[in-house]
Amino acid sequence: MHGSDELARLTHTFNNMSKELSKLDEMKDDFMSHVTHELRSPLTSIIATVELMAEMPIMQKDEKMKRSIDRLVYGSERLNRLVDNILDLTKLEAGKMHFDIQPVNMGTIASEMADFFERGDGKRPGDQSQCPTAFAARDGRPRANSASSLQLDS
Repeated sequence: MHGSDELARLTHTFNNMSKELSKLDEMKDDFMSHVTHELRSPLTSIIATVELMAEMPIMQKDEKMKRSIDRLVYGSERLNRLVDNILDLTKLEAGKMHFDIQPVNMGTIASEMADFFERGDGKRPGDQSQCPTAFAARDGRPRANSASSLQLDS
């Protein structure tokens, strides 16, 4: 009889854990829904404003302003993709995600990231000419440590 009491207790504990996990999963889904909504609403306004600013003639004439607007466009699009990814994750977990797997060009991705992190003076943070001595190779030359120095096949 002692064994059946222990089995009953384990069953009860398991059922309670299962209920708690279901509650946590529901709370997570509610959180994801809330976060995506709270991000999507202001993000739509930001994207619209940046697009309007990009069309202003002064933005096209001033290279520094154009670069700043381009970064804003890129950042807002990136945040928009993050929100989309959160929504996709929710679909994936619900079993409603359809996949269309395609190859990607890593050279293009690396180039885009290098452009994104380019400093205002036209130099990238990882430019070898700007390499701190702590990152220099043993022979004293700077290491090739920036995305701009990557040689990837397309």
